[in-house]
Amino acid sequence: MQNDYTMSGGVINVPSAMRLTGAGQFAVTGETFYFWDSAVGTLGVCTITDVADGPSGSINIYTNRGGGFPARTMPSTQGLFFLRHEAPICKFTNVTGCAEAVDLSNALAYNKPIKSYSKRSYIGSANSGQYVQVYGRYKYIKVSVTKADTSGLGVVTASLGFNNNNSIKMSDWTNGASAWNPIIDLKKTGDRIFDATSKVYPVNWSTTAVAASDTLPNQTEALWSAGNFVTTITDVSGQVAGTRPEFTIEIITDQNNDAGTTASGSTSKLVDGKVVVTGASRQVLVDDVMLNL
Repeated sequence: MQNDYTMSGGVINVPSAMRLTGAGQFAVTGETFYFWDSAVGTLGVCTITDVADGPSGSINIYTNRGGGFPARTMPSTQGLFFLRHEAPICKFTNVTGCAEAVDLSNALAYNKPIKSYSKRSYIGSANSGQYVQVYGRYKYIKVSVTKADTSGLGVVTASLGFNNNNSIKMSDWTNGASAWNPIIDLKKTGDRIFDATSKVYPVNWSTTAVAASDTLPNQTEALWSAGNFVTTITDVSGQVAGTRPEFTIEIITDQNNDAGTTASGSTSKLVDGKVVVTGASRQVLVDDVMLNL
């Protein structure tokens, strides 16, 4: 995509030769889409605010996202893509069936974008490979261990991280620090809560677990969940039933480009397709140019 189109100031220009292909096919006011890096997943979200003819028969697509394309090094054979949003607003009520349908029927998922809410329960009958698809800024994560492991194994944990769960820094859309890999001690009951609802960073975890050997790293800035959120569990599937841990993981994300407030006291958000920064001085990337504000 970045080789075919240009983007500056939140405006994507589609050359005349591509009016009827690619972005030209879904360029409708109100359409919502993600930028997509096939190596990690989504990179923020855009909504089209206007579409107009550009110079030399091209199309100008105006969005609510400032700047240019995400400043990332893309695989040479893959590059950056548009991914149309499947459902910016979902309204499910009392739907039964697969786990995804049950997620969408939760009151906290009602009238919200698809893949912005998940709540799953685990009973230790399977180990690695437990994942859900969530896109957006990590807003709230709650891990509730309701039954502690008594299997006799030395260490039993749930690791909320595989390849850093494809967490992306919203400040510049580069990969986040690999250190953000929460690990829950499943031998201790209690709630572990990460609450970034206020969008004020850094954000620390809180816990009601007593003497738990958890690893609960904070977030010093907003991180975006790009795709699969993986939970890796110590394999207790072969242990006696009734001795395995039981726990739930609830995840809520924000699917907008508001990265909140940093420790410096400055804020960065999109207003009418422009990056607006207020507060203390900091560096901000605007149209691929680093500005000292």
